[in-house]
Amino acid sequence: MEKEEPYHVGFVAPLIPINGYGHVRVMKKLGLEEEYERRFQKLVYAAEPDSMIESNPETAKFMWGGQRIMLLNR
Repeated sequence: MEKEEPYHVGFVAPLIPINGYGHVRVMKKLGLEEEYERRFQKLVYAAEPDSMIESNPETAKFMWGGQRIMLLNR
């Protein structure tokens, strides 16, 4: 990339938008829809103040491996 673009890359990491849309795609990709819904709420594409993905710290732990779910399903 440095040969073709004006960037000096020091670190590269994937970005996963965990929001009212992205979390549904991630759960479906990993086959974790039922597990998510059992623990939290129905998976829907929506950004709302009462959406657990945007307001419940336990969902963040679930999404980022605090429960080891994401790590075990890669």
